[in-house]
Amino acid sequence: DAMAPPVAGVSAASPSSRGGGGPMASLAGALGLPDGAMEDAHRTVEKLFEKTPLEEIRGIEKRARAQVDLKREELRQVIGESCGDFIDSADSVKAMSQSCTAIVESLGVIGRSIRALGDVLDDRLKPASKERSATEGTSSQSLVTNLYALGSRAKVLLDTPEAIWAVLEVEKMSQQKSHGVDAVPGESDASSRVISHGARLAARAVVLWRTQGKEVSARFPLLAHQKPQLYDLCSKLRQACLLRLEAAHLDRALAADALAAIALLDVIHSFEDGGGSVKERQNLCSLWLSQRLKAIAGAVTSWQTLSLASQIVKNVVTEAETLFVSSKRSESVASKSVSDVEGDIWYEALPNHEKELTLWRGCVDQFVDHIASLPPENVSDLCCKWFKDAQSESSKLIEEFVGQIADMPGLVEAEQKTYDEISRDLNDNAQRSGSSVPALRFGDSCLSLLKHNVHLWRDFYELSFLERAKSIFKRELFQIIPKIEGHIAYSHPNASQNVPVKGSRSYRDRLRLVLETITGESKRLFVQIIEFMLVPCDAVVLENRIRELQGFIQECFYGFLGEVMDLLDRSMSDSGIDDGNCEYGVFLSNLCDCLQVENSHLLSLLLGKPKEWIELTVSHKEDISATDVYSMSTSDLHAERSRILSRIQQKSLSSSQMVLSALPFPHLGALRERLQTVSLKAFTVFVDRICMHIEKGLADDLTGDKNLCSSKLQAHWEEIVVKHEGEGAEGDDSIEMKFLLPLEPSPYLVGRLFYAIRELHEARYLKLNVPNLKALEHELSLTFSRAFINFLDQSEKSKQRVVSEKGALQMLFDVRFVFDVLAGGSTKT
Repeated sequence: DAMAPPVAGVSAASPSSRGGGGPMASLAGALGLPDGAMEDAHRTVEKLFEKTPLEEIRGIEKRARAQVDLKREELRQVIGESCGDFIDSADSVKAMSQSCTAIVESLGVIGRSIRALGDVLDDRLKPASKERSATEGTSSQSLVTNLYALGSRAKVLLDTPEAIWAVLEVEKMSQQKSHGVDAVPGESDASSRVISHGARLAARAVVLWRTQGKEVSARFPLLAHQKPQLYDLCSKLRQACLLRLEAAHLDRALAADALAAIALLDVIHSFEDGGGSVKERQNLCSLWLSQRLKAIAGAVTSWQTLSLASQIVKNVVTEAETLFVSSKRSESVASKSVSDVEGDIWYEALPNHEKELTLWRGCVDQFVDHIASLPPENVSDLCCKWFKDAQSESSKLIEEFVGQIADMPGLVEAEQKTYDEISRDLNDNAQRSGSSVPALRFGDSCLSLLKHNVHLWRDFYELSFLERAKSIFKRELFQIIPKIEGHIAYSHPNASQNVPVKGSRSYRDRLRLVLETITGESKRLFVQIIEFMLVPCDAVVLENRIRELQGFIQECFYGFLGEVMDLLDRSMSDSGIDDGNCEYGVFLSNLCDCLQVENSHLLSLLLGKPKEWIELTVSHKEDISATDVYSMSTSDLHAERSRILSRIQQKSLSSSQMVLSALPFPHLGALRERLQTVSLKAFTVFVDRICMHIEKGLADDLTGDKNLCSSKLQAHWEEIVVKHEGEGAEGDDSIEMKFLLPLEPSPYLVGRLFYAIRELHEARYLKLNVPNLKALEHELSLTFSRAFINFLDQSEKSKQRVVSEKGALQMLFDVRFVFDVLAGGSTKT
């Protein structure tokens, strides 16, 4: 392809396209492009014409023009959408310009007025002539002094609200910091100890308003609005003091600072009320205790903050005497604040300060009287009453938040965390007891102030945690009942009508499922309650908890097994004696037998001696009376129990061993009897079916046995010779008697006995329950006896079938054989 000829005017050699003064540079400047951009574009176009055919160049031009049109349309839309904003901005700029012009003009007017006022004052203060008398000079100097005094007081009244606002802001920031994540209990920020300074500023202003208020308001009318604002700020200061006293973490210095500010603000309110005394107001100790009680409700907001209640109680007990009893003060209200208030001699720097100074001294006297120390007996009485209220308030909060914990592991975690925080706080307190601050030890303060020892966990937390643990344990234990009921209902012969069929499952599998449910859940709950029982390291708490729980645990398991027995009893109430119900009865009887203490080492441990609960030397016994799958073994339970006991201190285990009972559960005998009763009731259905079949079959066998009515000798009979020798020498008087007696019982009788044994075996009767087997033997004896008696009665009524002598002997032999075989049964007739 031939290259297109260069376009005129755009050749690479054109000098007009080079340099800074050419048209390209002018165009780039007009478009706001950077230097060299147009030159680069021009070179690109030149290369395009040199290397690209004309048709492609026209295509490139067409696409470029289309893009330009598209960009132009987008720009038009953007400008159209922003037109309203541009107009509004222009209007705003114009309004701002007008406002600035008006402000400048107003400032000019103010400046001219000030200069005019200055000229007037200069004219008044300038002596009329050098010959003015001394009297006129003295009057002028007095006027200057009065104006200075009045102006300085006006400035104080004007600046005081702003200074108080600054104090409130500092206090607000301090409160926010104290509620932060990094807040450290017991460490006060020095910048937050300014609230009493704000109260002193307010007191100064109040004194000025009482002495110079009318004159200042007359000369400076705008300042009259500052007085209501001042009293409003005083209310805000008092509220800030009360909020500080409600803080969870409050050290002694901050408390003293807030109480001093409240006392000074009370004096200010007494001025507002007419200058009366403040003695009728609530004393500072009662107010402090009231706010610390509110602090408990504000601090405890979840189970994670339960320990804050004990910290507040400890703070009150250790700080009360040092704050309000004079003999034990170190950083008390008076020692922290009286010197500051008495040393405030600001009024002496003002001219004509006699009236202010007199009123200020009266204010100081009332302040000192208001913060005067209390007798130790009064403080002790107030704190004893507060301690009872704190116990009541804390118990409600702890019970509420502990009640929200749903399971035993969560309760153990909450208890461990709270107990550790309380112990750590007491240990930190004991380490600080060696400082120069007196009465800091918690135990000493309790004896001195409350007249008795205080155990924080026992007095505030133990009851709520213990009751919640009982509630969780009992609820979860009895929640097993519906699961067992479902498994038993699934095993019922009528399960296909009531329960969805989940597949083929034998009675042995169903029995194992029920036992696994009882065993697994019981082991889990038992391990959890034992872990909870041994959490406290304190011997006092541990002994009390064990006394409360050991009987409760056994009572719960006893009640749980009682509910299981009621369930089994109800499930057998409507059962007949068909084949399905008989197998179901054996299933229930097996279940009761597996739950017997002698057959279950788990229940033997739970309802046996509580002392064995924490003995590592107690060996677990395997249940050898049945296969492993039906054994309520405790091997895994002992492994879990060993793991828990290994974490407990030996001292705690020793204390627990002394408290745990060495006697088994007192109602163990009643439980055993109840299980046996239900087992026998369920087994009786099976026994009744066997006896019914045996009685019916034996009746048919006796009726069909023709040998009983025949005198013909049978093969299994034997001749018995009884020889009686006489006393003579020759033996002439010897007597010999011959008897024919059967050697073996009737075959059908042996068959019926083997039928009973076979049915017992096929019914999968697992346990060796001697009372049930004796009941079976007893019922079989009665059944055989009843069958023989009924046959003989029918024979007497029917003259065609008369039992022969040989038949009677055979029947006697059969009866003797049956009773010898069943001799282990009941001897009742």
